Amino acid sequence: SDKFLQNTSGGVLSWADAGGGKVLQAQIGSATSNYTTTSNSFVYVSGMPSVNITPSATTSNILLMFSGGASEMNGGNGYVTIYRDSTDLGNSTYGFWNFQHNSNRREGGAHGVFIDTPSTTSQITYQLRMRNSSGNTVSFGESSKSSIIAIEIGA
Repeated sequence: SDKFLQNTSGGVLSWADAGGGKVLQAQIGSATSNYTTTSNSFVYVSGMPSVNITPSATTSNILLMFSGGASEMNGGNGYVTIYRDSTDLGNSTYGFWNFQHNSNRREGGAHGVFIDTPSTTSQITYQLRMRNSSGNTVSFGESSKSSIIAIEIGA
């Protein structure tokens, strides 16, 4: 178990530890509501998808994936990002995904994948947060299923 057969330099076969790259755990946060804000700064709107995960080793990586419907209404551009506790993992202005205003309303799906290296064994909270560039209304969820998934990958 957790071993592989290796061929050493002298052509001798031996068993070795399989090493990293194993999925250690997965945590999922999902919602089915529509969340809105007029904030010009990235904010977490209560109820939006979030997930808690406690890495088993400081060398673990966390594979993050998010998905959900989104729209920007009445002007400006909408942006979605992921926060690890109080740290924005995306671009501080544009986040991970943006949707630009076009006419009266711009809709689309927001999807993203990111690998985080938190270097901790303490519990982490990952949250989806959103903002609008001009203080107009931005929406995430669009009454569809939205989610964030955190998968711990062993080093």
